[in-house]
Amino acid sequence: MITPEAQQPQRSAQDDREYRQNYVAAELINGLYALESGWDGSGVVVGVVDDGVNEIGELAGQIDHDLSKDFGLEINGSSRQPLRPGGQTGDANSTHGTPVAAIIAGKNDGRGTQGLAPGVKIASLRIDSVSDGEETMLLGSDVYEWAADKKIPILNMSLSSNDEGGKPYQIERILRYGASGGLIVRSAGNSGKDNVSNFRDLTDETANVQIFVVAIDADERNYTISSYSDRCGVAMDRCVAAVGENVTMNADGQTVYFAGTSSAAPQVSALAAMVLSKWPQLSGQDAGNIILNTARDMGETGTDAIYGRGLIDVRAALEPINPALSNGRSSTAVSSSIAVVGGVLDAWGPASLGAAYADITVLDAYGRNYSGDLSGLVVSPKQGEERWLHRRMDAQANSGVSGFTSQKMSASVGYTALPTRYLDEDGQELLQNRLTAAQLAYRIDTATTVTAGYNSTDNVMDDFMGLAPSSDAMFAYSPLAQTSIGVRHVVGETLLSLNAVGGKRDGMSVVGTSAALSSKQSSLKFGYLGEKGTVFGTPVGAGAMRFGDGADTLFFEAAQGFAIGGWTLEGYASLGATKLKLSDDMLLTKAGTIASGRYGFTTSRSAWGGRLSMGVAQRLVGLRANGVVTVGSDYDLASRSLRFEQRPIDMRGKLRPEITLGYEKSGERSALRVGAASDLAGNSVRALATYRLKLN
Repeated sequence: MITPEAQQPQRSAQDDREYRQNYVAAELINGLYALESGWDGSGVVVGVVDDGVNEIGELAGQIDHDLSKDFGLEINGSSRQPLRPGGQTGDANSTHGTPVAAIIAGKNDGRGTQGLAPGVKIASLRIDSVSDGEETMLLGSDVYEWAADKKIPILNMSLSSNDEGGKPYQIERILRYGASGGLIVRSAGNSGKDNVSNFRDLTDETANVQIFVVAIDADERNYTISSYSDRCGVAMDRCVAAVGENVTMNADGQTVYFAGTSSAAPQVSALAAMVLSKWPQLSGQDAGNIILNTARDMGETGTDAIYGRGLIDVRAALEPINPALSNGRSSTAVSSSIAVVGGVLDAWGPASLGAAYADITVLDAYGRNYSGDLSGLVVSPKQGEERWLHRRMDAQANSGVSGFTSQKMSASVGYTALPTRYLDEDGQELLQNRLTAAQLAYRIDTATTVTAGYNSTDNVMDDFMGLAPSSDAMFAYSPLAQTSIGVRHVVGETLLSLNAVGGKRDGMSVVGTSAALSSKQSSLKFGYLGEKGTVFGTPVGAGAMRFGDGADTLFFEAAQGFAIGGWTLEGYASLGATKLKLSDDMLLTKAGTIASGRYGFTTSRSAWGGRLSMGVAQRLVGLRANGVVTVGSDYDLASRSLRFEQRPIDMRGKLRPEITLGYEKSGERSALRVGAASDLAGNSVRALATYRLKLN
């Protein structure tokens, strides 16, 4: 169905009275899309092989006289003479070719009607002849040679079959024109037969040179094969449907209805011209294959003997088909590409990754160049504060810890239950138990202890609202590093710790090691993390736009605590250097070492029977992050290839320190905890309070 004309508002300047003369026919094939996009066939010549084209009305100025030629002959026995000495490519007798040409290239001049591709120029290749006193259309080899020599890429032949079809010399003529890359658009015929006329000209060798066109009857709600139209039949793979009734211009300049497969074929020729106008690097045969492969399926599913490949679709033929991104070395489908950049870096600064992809040129499966904005394929997942806060509340409300301690071993397990959005038979929401943390320590001797641990992103830790500082740089660089195994060794008052960490999920993984020296008031930690499929714990994306294949990170962290009067001060800071893992198929072709850092300090003291804490914290942020993306920036018609450009990017993150405030008070039977946090501008304020009461 299409919107009835009376109910359709004017959508653009192109949706004018002349366009609406052929409203149903044009709407069914999405004709307005091309006009609104400015793809009107300009710069393309279509040869109309017919009884001539009379240059009047909407066709005034649309005929290329240098490329037009009168091939008409008068044949008497063996004598062959020009029918019109001096040649005449169009006159008042051109009653068939003129309306055909106007469907293709009629001007939008404020009167009458317009063609589907009003920018096209017409080469009138007149072949009406007289043979032994009878009028005929004589399609000789000269027409094909002329079209090939003059590089006319499309020939419209709204002609009936003749007895010469399938003859060796006729096949040779078609192949001669096909060698130039030209496309012949042929009307199916108006005899209601099961096969198109001229099907004998269709061979394995000539197939790519020809498209056959059947006609459909159309209104605003239904479209079906016209009763008079020949069916696609044996030509179904090289056959499409188009509207068989169009308003056009007759040889006397009058607006008329023109019906038949002769009226349907020029719609296809106009569409082929639109394709070549936008992409002159293509051949007519390329345009024909695009039209076939983008036709809208009709009748039986897939290619069928009635409608062939289906109804032509202007929009589908002009939009990209399987476009691919390229860096000059390899290509990857746009449909499988996305860049994901975590909050450590800024993907949307003036010279960021998003800006680099804002204007990019790609090629589709037919070598057609398209330029556009692909910055929407750069995403920065951010945990929504409201959702995050609700999850923390759920985790706090249902959390618990259990464990044991002996002379040789200690263990603890943290757990919580989170809502699943599923209901039980009583209508109550079901909860799912989650392990949030686990610690195991086994003492080998008085100085050495073996440890193992697990820490999930749902861990209900004290630092989530500023109740305590965090010095876990390993977890800050990659939340996927959830499991660890290590050894602790005491030397005097110094504790030496060695740990190996790892984690895996959905094809992503991380491994790492760390070494730490700590005393009662201070600690130093050095570490390494190797990520696969993530960078700073965030998935990298997919395809050519992915943000690396992973990363290697070295980091250093220091923490210090001391007391001043009644206050206790604790602080930490870390610095890291990260190197992205790149592959040859990526648009990100160079990446410098990313410098990152984080810091935080908390001061606390006893107050109101509990402990009050205040602090400032900066989450992990990229301090320096430079690189280069290599993208298609333009298309070079001479070499028929993309031009590439290296665009520098700067993705350093933004410093957003937060102020934190916390209070906790606990007794034998109850515990109260309150936490609040806000950025310095007060744009993001959150608070959470929990109270626990032991009933037995």
